[in-house]
Amino acid sequence: MELKTLKELNEQELNKIKQLYAVVMECKAGGDMRELKSETEHLYAKAMQCKVAGDMDGVREYGLQAIVLYQAMEVNTLEEAAAENTKIDGVLIPELMHEGVVRKNLGLPKTTGLY
Repeated sequence: MELKTLKELNEQELNKIKQLYAVVMECKAGGDMRELKSETEHLYAKAMQCKVAGDMDGVREYGLQAIVLYQAMEVNTLEEAAAENTKIDGVLIPELMHEGVVRKNLGLPKTTGLY
């Protein structure tokens, strides 16, 4: 699966990433990341459903949003990685959630660009 680098993103994609980062910064300022973590887990669940359905565009869309959010959250400790949910819409959520789990389970490669 080919991912874009920062230079290859169009304006709409860049704006989406900026919005995601802004949401994370708001949550960090408020001190409670639980709701954001839960929403990010929902994005992961949607991406997993797309993977099962063979919808690779959906895998990329939802998976990369989850990756951007986890990167912005700067998940570094077990406490920060602890999942808020165990199952979402039939998708089992790993106990520890972070960018690497999303990449591995969705088959999204690590790039040198934004994602």
